[in-house]
Amino acid sequence: MRKFCGKVFFAMPSAFVPHRIGFLMVFSCQFWYWLGWSVYNFIYLPEFQRLLRDNWPSAEWLVNLEMFVFNFFWLLAIFSFIRTHCSSPGGGTDSWRSFVRKQKLEIYEPRFAWQPAQATWCSKCRDVRPERTHHCSSTNECVLRFDHYCPWTANSIGHHNHKFFLLVAIYTFLANIVAFATMLPMAVAIVAGWINNDPFSNSWQKALLVVVVCLQVPQTMTFSDMCRDHVAKAYRNITSVEVNYKNMSNPYDRGSNRANLEEILGKFGLDWFFPIMPRHPVSDGISFARRCEPCEPSTASMKPDALLYYRYCELGPMEESLELSVVSSEGESEMTDD
Repeated sequence: MRKFCGKVFFAMPSAFVPHRIGFLMVFSCQFWYWLGWSVYNFIYLPEFQRLLRDNWPSAEWLVNLEMFVFNFFWLLAIFSFIRTHCSSPGGGTDSWRSFVRKQKLEIYEPRFAWQPAQATWCSKCRDVRPERTHHCSSTNECVLRFDHYCPWTANSIGHHNHKFFLLVAIYTFLANIVAFATMLPMAVAIVAGWINNDPFSNSWQKALLVVVVCLQVPQTMTFSDMCRDHVAKAYRNITSVEVNYKNMSNPYDRGSNRANLEEILGKFGLDWFFPIMPRHPVSDGISFARRCEPCEPSTASMKPDALLYYRYCELGPMEESLELSVVSSEGESEMTDD
């Protein structure tokens, strides 16, 4: 059921909603965020406070607790959504192109397979691109560490905004859980009042509360599936495109969940939990640490140009990725034009 909801609400629009009308999708999401916030703060909480005051005055502190928890998660969700929509996912840079020319890197044909430390050619952009970069057919541009195109945020999800996308899914799910769990008893009582012809249950505000609670069921299931799917991929340091690669094991798996998460969130710190750019990023989106890298020399102290040279020239492509015969050039994802 959760997978079905995920396909209906998230996967299907990515295939059928053109990027040029993405503002409609963004508007619909914002409408739902603000509708839920308004119902919770201006319908549910005042009614809940009235019930506590009449029946259990010593427990009125629960109103403040629920208001704080819900609005905390909601604010983080809405700001993460805005950052996902407004932030560039990242693309090729002049310094990257200059490095390719200076080092005379061999440019490979893009394949639906792992190609670590291989510069590939995009026939759509007519440009050379670094490892893990793919062409997004929705925005018609190459995206660093491309994951997918999200129609709900009207933006590609790539290296520079993947963190914000993860936070959107997590905090929206948590806000929905809090809202659903706290409003459900009141919604049930309102429906029972309708059945028993209770005049105190007959108001448009209470009807709207019941509608919102009912709509939260598929939405909560959808965001639950999103969190499960995308957090699991983040634990493995793998994207929605790369999960289909079969020519070799994941060369970017750092060996632990925390190290793999740091590829998206940066070095562990409080900034992990807020919609801001990582304070200590571990990658620039142009080159990525691989499991074959030795502990020394320490790549953390290398300058960007030296790190590029080390990974693309000294280490170079892994032998398994050069075996063209073991991989089919067909079967590209609908979200990429490689």
